[in-house]
Amino acid sequence: MCCPYCGQGRIVKAIIKSSGEVIHICDECDTVWTSCEKITNNTGLIFSLYAAAHNLKPLWTELELL
Repeated sequence: MCCPYCGQGRIVKAIIKSSGEVIHICDECDTVWTSCEKITNNTGLIFSLYAAAHNLKPLWTELELL
């Protein structure tokens, strides 16, 4: 699926290593959707803000791609 925010990236499914939470993230602009959100251009959150809210470093090493 193409990212509705940037129109260029691919949406990939990932798991947060420390919590086991499943998310979807754009491999281009780093927009995040939680597993319960519909992926639209109104529901995403930038990864750095998501990481800060969950006490994570805003790095892809915090993720495991599924």
